[in-house]
Amino acid sequence: MPVRLCSRLSCVLAFAVLAACGGGSPSPHPNPNGRKDAGPSVDAGSTDGGETDGGAGCAQGLVECDGACIDARTDDANCGDCGHACATDQVCAEGVCVAACGNGVVDAKAGEDCDDGNADPGDGCSAACTAEPGFTCSGTPSHCRTTCGDGVIAGAEQCDDGDVDFNDGCNSDCEVEPGYACSGTPSVCAPVCGDGKLKGQEGCDDGNLRSGDGCDATCQPEPGWLCNGIPTVCESFCSDGLIVGDETCDDGNAANFDGCSSSCTVEDGYTCAGEPSKCVTGCGDGVIAGAEQCDDGNTFAGDGCNPICVVEDGFTCTGQPSTCITTCGDGIRAGTEACDDANATSGDGCSASCLIEPGYSCTGSPSMCVAGCGDGVVVGNELCDDGNGTSGDGCSSTCLVENGYACSGSPSACAAVCGDGNVIVSEEACDDGNTLSGDGCSAACTVEPGFTCTQTTPSSCAPICGDGLVKGSEGCDDSHPGGGDGCSALCEVEPGYSCTGEPSVCSSVCGDGVRTPGEQCDDGNGQAGDCCSPACTIESGCELEPNDTDATANAFSSVSVAGNVKAFLSPTATDKDVFGVSVPANARLIAETVDGPLGAQCAAKQIDTQIAVRDAMGGAVFDAAGTADDLGPGNWCSRFVSEPLAAGAYFVEVARSPQGGPVNDYALTVTVQPPVCGNGEVEAGESCDDGNVVSGDGCSSLCAWELLPEVEPNGTPATGSPVGSGGLASGAISSGGDVDVFQFTLTATSDVVIETFDAAGPPGCSVDTRIQLLGPDGTTVLGTDDDGGIGACSKLEPPLSSGVTHMAPGTYFVRVDGKGAPVSGYSLWIRKVATCGNGTIEGSEACDGQPNCTTTCDRVVVCGDGYVDGTESCDDGNTSSADGCSPGCTIEGPVEIEPNGTQAEADANAGALTISASTHVQGTLGSGTDEDTFKLSVATASVVRFETFGTVLGDCPLTLATRLTLYDAAFTPLYTDDDDGVLACSALTVNLAPGSYYVRVEKGAPAGGAVPYTLDVRWVPGAGSEVEPNDALLSANAIAGDDGFVTGGHPAGTDDDWYAVTVPAGKSIRAEVIEGSGAETCESNGIDSLLELYDAAGVLLDDVDDVGRGSCSLLDGTGARPAQEAAHKLDPGTYYLKVSSPKGVTPGAAQFDYRLVITIRQ
Repeated sequence: MPVRLCSRLSCVLAFAVLAACGGGSPSPHPNPNGRKDAGPSVDAGSTDGGETDGGAGCAQGLVECDGACIDARTDDANCGDCGHACATDQVCAEGVCVAACGNGVVDAKAGEDCDDGNADPGDGCSAACTAEPGFTCSGTPSHCRTTCGDGVIAGAEQCDDGDVDFNDGCNSDCEVEPGYACSGTPSVCAPVCGDGKLKGQEGCDDGNLRSGDGCDATCQPEPGWLCNGIPTVCESFCSDGLIVGDETCDDGNAANFDGCSSSCTVEDGYTCAGEPSKCVTGCGDGVIAGAEQCDDGNTFAGDGCNPICVVEDGFTCTGQPSTCITTCGDGIRAGTEACDDANATSGDGCSASCLIEPGYSCTGSPSMCVAGCGDGVVVGNELCDDGNGTSGDGCSSTCLVENGYACSGSPSACAAVCGDGNVIVSEEACDDGNTLSGDGCSAACTVEPGFTCTQTTPSSCAPICGDGLVKGSEGCDDSHPGGGDGCSALCEVEPGYSCTGEPSVCSSVCGDGVRTPGEQCDDGNGQAGDCCSPACTIESGCELEPNDTDATANAFSSVSVAGNVKAFLSPTATDKDVFGVSVPANARLIAETVDGPLGAQCAAKQIDTQIAVRDAMGGAVFDAAGTADDLGPGNWCSRFVSEPLAAGAYFVEVARSPQGGPVNDYALTVTVQPPVCGNGEVEAGESCDDGNVVSGDGCSSLCAWELLPEVEPNGTPATGSPVGSGGLASGAISSGGDVDVFQFTLTATSDVVIETFDAAGPPGCSVDTRIQLLGPDGTTVLGTDDDGGIGACSKLEPPLSSGVTHMAPGTYFVRVDGKGAPVSGYSLWIRKVATCGNGTIEGSEACDGQPNCTTTCDRVVVCGDGYVDGTESCDDGNTSSADGCSPGCTIEGPVEIEPNGTQAEADANAGALTISASTHVQGTLGSGTDEDTFKLSVATASVVRFETFGTVLGDCPLTLATRLTLYDAAFTPLYTDDDDGVLACSALTVNLAPGSYYVRVEKGAPAGGAVPYTLDVRWVPGAGSEVEPNDALLSANAIAGDDGFVTGGHPAGTDDDWYAVTVPAGKSIRAEVIEGSGAETCESNGIDSLLELYDAAGVLLDDVDDVGRGSCSLLDGTGARPAQEAAHKLDPGTYYLKVSSPKGVTPGAAQFDYRLVITIRQ
């Protein structure tokens, strides 16, 4: 088996030893290093003694030793053979014990950090094979290097300061840098001061260690030096305030001429001391230096150059040494100057050479020179000099001319001046500031006759009132001290008088408008016929002032002529005229204002009066005519008509209308009218008055009812009693079973009213009856009523009772009973209220004599004629389609989509049903609380009318009652209406801004079954704006068309706006006032309107005030049962609408913008 190679360097040593020994037995001598030789290595395969590989069951390469298998080649305890242990500083290498440290192998088991193959210290690896401080060892055998920068000086390092920086004394190779000295571990290096090298913190190094040369012994620059270069060269630094080197001064600056020059040498004329140097001139040396203004070679004051070499006031100095002289005229008295008044002018007391001029005395600097007052010579500022120092003689003690005098000459002579306003008591009696005579103070300053003057300055002169002389401002002087005779106590002509002469004689002036004690009146003119004659006496037939109250009232019978009195509501707006009138029992009092005696006219609105009547106790009397303010269109005078009065005294008061203009002259007529039969008015003692005194027409010539008594038996139609020519009959129910039948005959289609009253006839009722209308056959019941009349009386009337509406010609029967009880006496009145054929559309008539009108006053049904007749549900005046009314006159329009009770449901239906233009929506309000909601889209600001009808446009059946509510886009309620439409239907007319809205239709009363309706939504077209003037019927603005609105303004309570509309036969008017702007609303009372309807003759038909929304007005004559009958089924022609405000409303509510919305339909 071949010999195994050694794995360690010790094998080589072992073989070398063996070789040296020549093999054989181990040497008994120790090794030179003192270790016991382990003997020769034995080949594992050898059989020559020792152990053999694998013995005793050990694996190949191991031997058995004391029962254990070991590797004798590396086992330090059994190195080479069993029990042969190596020393503690040895290791077993290939079976040989060799030294551990110095063998070049780092043996960690032996605790070696390094092993450089020797045991020499100082080479980085110590004799104990540990790394020496300052070294780093690596490799096998170890190579050790010093570590420069670790702060340990090792090996060849000269220094080690703990870093490898340059220029700190120890460089990166740990060598001491030139100019430094290093010591200690870690090294501390410091520059070497005095070596001429500039290192580290040295500020300088001049090659020596001496101080005082600019670089001190610590190599820092010394104060006052500037050091540069290597080796350092230091020079003193001039202007740093330090005196060093060859400097003789240093004042901290580099300026010349301040005592220390820019080279730090003391300048001539200066003395410098201290650091920094303080340099001062030498004042008094005759040389001007530094801040010296002068230097006259001395330090005396008062010679022009003072002790600190400053030029003294009043001097001018020049030259070196300085020569100083005074400056005359500079205002400073200096040197030999006697005065100096700051000028070089003579004649003012101080001459041009500064000498005091004769006659003056001068003091102060600048000199004040004054003349000597009182020497009799006027000089300088003296205005006079009278040779004394006394005041009060014209020239004062200060030689000034005193007030009121004029002085002249030298010495001065002074005298008083008349006319200057200064009173010189010793010479003047007065002085009023002028030299005019006739004003009380003459040109010679004496008081003139008739005047008294004060001796104040200036004098105040006044005429003497009461001396009989008319002077100055006196208008008169009658020598009397009191007034009331034409010349007042102040000598002024009293109003209404004219005064002449001295002493004054005064007389009244008639016609000047001022009533004097001798005049009964004075109206400011000399004309006759105006109640005040040219002689200022009251003419007959005129009022007598004062007559503003009942206590001062004129007796009308005393002041009137032929029932007329002339009067005036002047001079103030609150003037009133009251007249007393005696009225007999049951007479009417009629008072009326008419055109005035001076030409004022009622029609020109020059007279705008109102009349009030009171009884003797002051109680107001009712105006039955309703014209106590204005008589009517174009007439602003008044007419008051009372009811029949009790006997007594009454007072008629005429005043200006609250909203009228000024009233000057007017005339008043008063008539006391006893009861007169035949005047058409039922008065005291009359039971009727049909406007005539003819008997046989129902009302006798004595104004008593003509009742035709029943003729018994009359219990059946066959025995029915006739009624009188006036339709009146009387009867009695004798027992509970008694029945009375009356008959009447109609010759034309008519509307009839059938009514029962007391036995005496209308209008009383104290009986209880029941009536029944029977047809011409005597059996068909056309109508029955129990208590529909007054009290428990009975009444059948159109259109509520169809049986008496549009009755055909023929004989009819009325059955009367007492409902099972006797009636001692009653009256029956059957009267026609509409008669076909008389040419007037009345009651149920659709027409009367017009084209397409039948003999029964029914219109021939023609679709497209604009009238809804027969089975038509609409008629818009044409036979076009897609305009809301079909060619067959049936309603066109969408049908509601259920469910639609909420906003959300209306939004959901909006795709199929959104109202954005005029349309008719057909719907049904189901039983209970059904609500129908529709969405509305308004593109531009518009007037929109919402109105509910039944299934026929323009009418509302008795079975339908609705409520309309308009909501904004947020579903906030805006407007609600129940019954502003026809009957119980609803209507809302509003001005809407662009946006989305919702309109809801619901029942007015939730009870009842399902009922169909039509929602008519109408975008009302504009018809223009009002054009002023339109404040009278004759200047009314015409409005064309049958549906539209006009915009107008009502700027004052007195404004009237008139509009004219044309109405076809049988049509009706619906007119409404709504807002004209967003600034005010009807509901807020920002608008309070009054709407009146007149016929073509100017007769008032009806008026409405707060009937519409809020305080706005609505006049509606449309529908079968109109709210205003006077606007219903009109005769063809022109009608007038007047927009105004009610009397007495607040000014704010009477000033408004508005829209008048007008619709003409059936």
